[in-house]
Amino acid sequence: MAGESKDTRSNLGYLAFVRANPLFLGFGFTLTFFSSFGQTYFVSTFGDSIRATFDLTEAEWGASYGGATAAAGVLLVWVGRYIDRFDLRAWTAGVVCALTSACLLMAWTPGAVFLVVSLFAMRLAGQGLMGHTSVTSMTRYFEAERARAATIAGLGFAAGFALFPRFGGWLQTQMDWRDAWLLLGGVAFAVLLPVSLTLLRGHAARHRAWVERAKAKPDGVVTPASTHQWTRGQVLADWRMWCLLPAALSSPFLLTGMIFFYRELARSKGWTPEHLELAMPFMGLALYVTSLLLGPLTDRVGARRVVVFAPLPLGLAMVVLGLFDHHASAYAYVILAGVAMGGM
Repeated sequence: MAGESKDTRSNLGYLAFVRANPLFLGFGFTLTFFSSFGQTYFVSTFGDSIRATFDLTEAEWGASYGGATAAAGVLLVWVGRYIDRFDLRAWTAGVVCALTSACLLMAWTPGAVFLVVSLFAMRLAGQGLMGHTSVTSMTRYFEAERARAATIAGLGFAAGFALFPRFGGWLQTQMDWRDAWLLLGGVAFAVLLPVSLTLLRGHAARHRAWVERAKAKPDGVVTPASTHQWTRGQVLADWRMWCLLPAALSSPFLLTGMIFFYRELARSKGWTPEHLELAMPFMGLALYVTSLLLGPLTDRVGARRVVVFAPLPLGLAMVVLGLFDHHASAYAYVILAGVAMGGM
């Protein structure tokens, strides 16, 4: 079962690791991939249609999305901890049903005020809880290979980056944006729910093994022996966390805004929105390659030695975006941004 033994997992390469744990790693990948429903790079493709429907300015649309995202992030800190109290299968079913409900709320939003509620639900269930469930599960049940497992599951983010921006644009050429969200809700319930639960087949045995390892440890916590378990209060009281926080937040803060307003960004640079949409898959590819390289490196040398370099690609991406208007610079920007996201 996944995560059974530190010794049997520590030297596995990626392919052998996937072959040894295909279902559970597939579960992690599936959740991160379908988190795209609530990711900025997908929701933003509906921006023009939503603004036109509710007669919103760019500032009003941005404020609605930003407020909903902030509220969802705050609530995630509280809701996310309940993954420790429920069976993973029941928790996953609940998260997918929440994502389905969020899609239906988007489809049936009656006005601009309720739009904020719909965006909040989509950001919490999609971008928040789907990714949280995947990464938490990977790092809990894999000990020696936790970074590698999180990397493989996180490739769903890269695949989403590569596919969903163009998919969102294509959907709107085929149907009204409300019908598109109705369709997405149906996919979440009819496809994602049964697939994710099927990929959790055998989880009861995996969880029992994890509990037995926990009981065998002096502190009853399943972690490498050298890992100290911090409480939330201890983390908040440590000055080093506050020094690391700007680096950790720089990528989501800056790139969320850039991606959300990608149409306006493209127009300001003299590009078409379609040109930037065509470049977006390279962001996913860069995220994919960077994640594959840094996963095992982080397992070997530790995150402390890697994290100091993580903000550098983001800084270069911002320099390219600020200084150059040539069409080729769009590709340089998205590749550097993808490297930054993969590193973080």
